[in-house]
Amino acid sequence: MTIRPGDQWGVVQEAPESTKWFRCEADLGHWMSIDQSAEHFGLTGGDLCVITGSTQRTLFVPIDILEVRFQKEGSSTDERIIALSSVVLGSWWNKEALTAISNTGLVRGVEWFARSHPNDGVVEFAELSEHMSRRQKMMARSRIMRGAAYAHPQISLTSTTSWEWSGRPRRLEIDGRNLGRVVSVKLTLQPDALRVYLGKPSTGAEG
Repeated sequence: MTIRPGDQWGVVQEAPESTKWFRCEADLGHWMSIDQSAEHFGLTGGDLCVITGSTQRTLFVPIDILEVRFQKEGSSTDERIIALSSVVLGSWWNKEALTAISNTGLVRGVEWFARSHPNDGVVEFAELSEHMSRRQKMMARSRIMRGAAYAHPQISLTSTTSWEWSGRPRRLEIDGRNLGRVVSVKLTLQPDALRVYLGKPSTGAEG
C-alpha cells in the first residue's frame, strides 16, 4: 500500500547477507529490466539514498517504480527499462520541449519537486514548452539549480501515474543514464512495487 499523510515510511533494518547491492538507481533498474532477480535488493548510492540520508544507517523502504517503454530513432521495435528516480526527455539547449519526471523529487541530483515522495502513488511532472526562448529556459534552469521557484506560463507542472509521447527524435535519459535519441516514450507507474535497502552493506559486494 502506498504511503498516506502521517504514515511512517520505512524502517531501520540491517540487510540480509543475500542482498544484491547496486551503486545507483540506473544499475538496479537495468538489472530488473533484463528480468534478473534476487531475493533482496539494496542501493549504496543514488537519489533515494540522498533524500533519506542513508549513509550511516540502513533503511528498508517500499517504493513505486516506473516502467518505461520507448522506441529509438531508426528502430522499429520497443525497448523496456525500469526507472526508480527520474526520466528526462529533451534538452535545455535545443529548440524543443524539455520534460522532467521524478519519483524522488530529484532530477540529475537536483531537487525539482519539493513535495515528491517515492511511495505516494504518483510521479511529479514538469514540461518546459518548446516555445520558450533559450533565455527563458536558461533562467528557469538557473532558478531550479538554486532551489528557487520556477513557475512560468510556459512550464506545465502536474502529478501523474502515466504519460505517453511520440514525435521528432529527442534525447532520453533515465536515472541519469543517456539512452540516446527516441521517437516515442510510454511511462507507467507501478505503485508500491519494490522493497529496497538503502545504505551500506554489512557483508557482500555491490552489483
